[in-house]
Amino acid sequence: MSFTVTELAATKLREYLASNNISSPLRVALMQGGCAGPSLGLALDEKKDNDLVYDQDDLTFLVEESLLE
Repeated sequence: MSFTVTELAATKLREYLASNNISSPLRVALMQGGCAGPSLGLALDEKKDNDLVYDQDDLTFLVEESLLE
């Protein structure tokens, strides 16, 4: 499976993280939704054993392996 982030999204994320002095990886997670159902979201987190790690544009993304299945 591949994981891609648009150039604009990567720029905005880098700006946000830099302005808030954050160096934590970003977790792509399944968020519980309301009427529209679940959606994907971002959170700050540390790597866990079942994570796949994607480095792109000086950003580190963590994705639980089962989420990509």
